[in-house]
Amino acid sequence: MTAMLQSVKKAVKTVISLFSEDWHYYKRIIELVPELSKYKEYQIEFVKETAQKQNCRSVREYYELLRRDAAELARFKQNLTYVGSHFFRGEDWQFFSERCLSSFKGADRVRIWCAACSSGQEVYSVIAALSEYIPLEKIDVLASDYNDEMIAKCEAGTYFNMHLKEIPEKYHPLLEKNKTKFTFNEEVRKRIATKNVNLLTDVYPDSIDIILCRNVLKFFSPDVIEECHGKLCRALKEGGFLFLSNDDNSKKVEFIKDPEKLGMIQLEDRCIYQKRSV
Repeated sequence: MTAMLQSVKKAVKTVISLFSEDWHYYKRIIELVPELSKYKEYQIEFVKETAQKQNCRSVREYYELLRRDAAELARFKQNLTYVGSHFFRGEDWQFFSERCLSSFKGADRVRIWCAACSSGQEVYSVIAALSEYIPLEKIDVLASDYNDEMIAKCEAGTYFNMHLKEIPEKYHPLLEKNKTKFTFNEEVRKRIATKNVNLLTDVYPDSIDIILCRNVLKFFSPDVIEECHGKLCRALKEGGFLFLSNDDNSKKVEFIKDPEKLGMIQLEDRCIYQKRSV
């Protein structure tokens, strides 16, 4: 009985109710982080969860913490769109490799941008898959994120062995293994340049052959998603490919509303597009 009572008390302590005051202070947090206004309003759930982790019992308390703690404010900004990642994620990967990456066979050089790269699994996936068609030294990847901790993990290229099952055995020669972890070898890691890029505010790179921007746009409001779609398409070379998310929860979000207007061709009703050649 005592254990149950303690459990109930703990649950009550961590619950943050959502009243009009919460929305008021959510808007005050937007004053501290203006780009938050470009996100969907359900980000208030992220604010609540983050507040709980910092032992704040209301959105108001967390707002006060953000006002006085610059380090926490920085962490909050960088974690706004953080999600986990996996190697060769999603049912469209095989299609993407066979239909899109294979078209670069024999190319002199291929420039790839992994936007919102998270901890790097997708970065190494595309390098490994493309290495079937061209030598590693002809691949240049820009891996960008808004979270410096994720960028550092991507640069290191080291993951726990439980993730080995996500990587086809034909790519295992690219790995250096030990008892608990594996690291992509230096030849692979040398293909990667990293940069902190905020998709909402920063200038996008240009003349890119392949862009992967997956599982991130769904956090933004519809008009911002449409704006990002346009900027991503303009960043591509003619004939280049844009690979968006194909997650069940975000597929409708990731579809480009009017691809023809942006000079894009949608491939087989997938969240994969190719830029038309003029």
